[in-house]
Amino acid sequence: MFIEAASKDAFYIHFEKAAGGASQNFETTFRNQAKKGYITSCTFIPIFVEEKVVGIHGIMKDITNLKESEEKMARMAYHDPLTGLPNRIKFEKAVEEALNQIEKEKAIMAVLYLDLDRFKCINDKLGHEIGDMLLCAAAERMQTSIRPHDMVSRQGGDEFTILVTGLKTKEDALALVNRMISTLSKKYSIRGHNIFSTPSIGIAFPREDGHETVKMLIKKADFAMYEAKKKGRNQYSVYDEEIGMQDRELEKQG
Repeated sequence: MFIEAASKDAFYIHFEKAAGGASQNFETTFRNQAKKGYITSCTFIPIFVEEKVVGIHGIMKDITNLKESEEKMARMAYHDPLTGLPNRIKFEKAVEEALNQIEKEKAIMAVLYLDLDRFKCINDKLGHEIGDMLLCAAAERMQTSIRPHDMVSRQGGDEFTILVTGLKTKEDALALVNRMISTLSKKYSIRGHNIFSTPSIGIAFPREDGHETVKMLIKKADFAMYEAKKKGRNQYSVYDEEIGMQDRELEKQG
């Protein structure tokens, strides 16, 4: 067993601190000859004789399985089990952080609400397995349409939300949405079936006065998405006051 190169400096710093009389608790990674990694909990306790450190008592425990379990639990709490995308909880946290950030930087952000057209019909006709595969394929296409710092999330069923940040203009968001519509409208080939399922997308921008909540912004994008469906699907709609006659109700609920 040997200390992973990236952990070696920190390991010796902790050892030196223990030699100086301060107990140390930390985690590091060891690797065996096959280069398999083991996450280890380490404790260094200085041994004193007449107020002088004469040795160090070391305790090391393999916590690899514990760490893997913690990571798995965290992933289950914040990710959709089917697509692997962030779930509603993680998405709302990200939107909240983005809202706080734009107040400081005066940047532009948008929330998109996306629904796959005809999904229920496809799911009923071809079966849930094909439906699940379509959702996963659509999720992959969405991720190829966004930038690295944007986020795609699955809300549930065939509904997805997308957080777009760091925009220079609102037109940049519309360009991204048009790319996404073009990508998602192409044919899917799944288990011998040629499937077409276009998207309807609602777009909501935060209010300029800064009085916006996470839930309100997502609901606005949801309203706009239904407006896109009313217009004939396979298109987007931007939330405005004409769409949002329910604005007061939104504020009460948000």
